Amino acid sequence: MSYVGGKGICPKDFIKILQNELDKNPSATYLEPFCGYLHVTKKLDFGPERKVVVSDYKEDLIHLLTGIRQGWEFRRFITSEDYAKARDRAPSFERGLIGFGSSYCGGFFKGFLSYHFHLKYSEILNRSEESFNHYDIIRPVIQRSDVYHCSFELLVSFYRDWE
Repeated sequence: MSYVGGKGICPKDFIKILQNELDKNPSATYLEPFCGYLHVTKKLDFGPERKVVVSDYKEDLIHLLTGIRQGWEFRRFITSEDYAKARDRAPSFERGLIGFGSSYCGGFFKGFLSYHFHLKYSEILNRSEESFNHYDIIRPVIQRSDVYHCSFELLVSFYRDWE
């Protein structure tokens, strides 16, 4: 999922720098405190032994990532009625799925994609379907990660306690 301010278009040089640092410190824990949709994390090679910790302050996002991690099934087509009903629900997997996956530019409930389709590379694609395909891509990454709903400050304090 792409949105203004997102890390989906993270420069290759930045990923290369991060990967080099990871390679120099093979036993170091990788912390991603503003994990979002894992656009940075999914591009890194952690090896089989590295501990990976991802967190975000947005509760619905963490519910969504946890559900993806656990292999929960999700509807791939969301109606405007589904969208309207989900907005007023308590934070949950389904609310996160609908609020992020079916919103304009990935902004949480920032406008339903009422047109359902858009042009991209001369193909007509369902925007929600495109977003939901991303979940299949990040599932292996999130399955090997510890996932936390917390602020940056709390994650850092937890990490200091782990050492």
